[in-house]
Amino acid sequence: MNIVLLTLLFIGVNLDFFVILLFLLKKYSFKATLIGYGIGMLILWFIAAVISQTLHEFIPAWSLGILGLIPIYMALKGGEDEEASETSQKSAILAVIGVYLGTCGADNMAIYVPVLSSLSIMATLLGALYITVLMVLSTILAQKIDNVPLIGTAIEKYGEIATRVIYVIIGVGVIWESNLVPHLLQLIR
Repeated sequence: MNIVLLTLLFIGVNLDFFVILLFLLKKYSFKATLIGYGIGMLILWFIAAVISQTLHEFIPAWSLGILGLIPIYMALKGGEDEEASETSQKSAILAVIGVYLGTCGADNMAIYVPVLSSLSIMATLLGALYITVLMVLSTILAQKIDNVPLIGTAIEKYGEIATRVIYVIIGVGVIWESNLVPHLLQLIR
């Protein structure tokens, strides 16, 4: 897997959540937030991996490049602002998992499935390890910048635009890496 694409994938699907993460770190301990965030993220990653591998078995690899249109569509349609809701669950870890799945579930699945469709099982596992490292680093970063209002304001102001740009890049990357365009050009000739 292209490390740049995987990094952009992580940033794209978690940029909006970063603002929520700042609030979660104020409400729950660092450890509970980190564990809940990690579990929620990996749940979505592995569900998307199973779906994408199933598609890969039944559909030619080049045609899965069409799935790259999903992140591009999501970038063009825009997103609805989703806020972390109050939760009455006893466990802070379960609360963070619930907030993550509730706010990021559909978008992450829509982005992960196209990207993971061309990966081997080993690449999927290595990707999961890599995004876990990025998740830990982003949680540490959120904890460190918690007291810097300028950064929070910038994320709130430009986060959605940055997310849209990253989604387009991811979509184009999926289309490119699947060799969809060269295959379609061969069919036209």
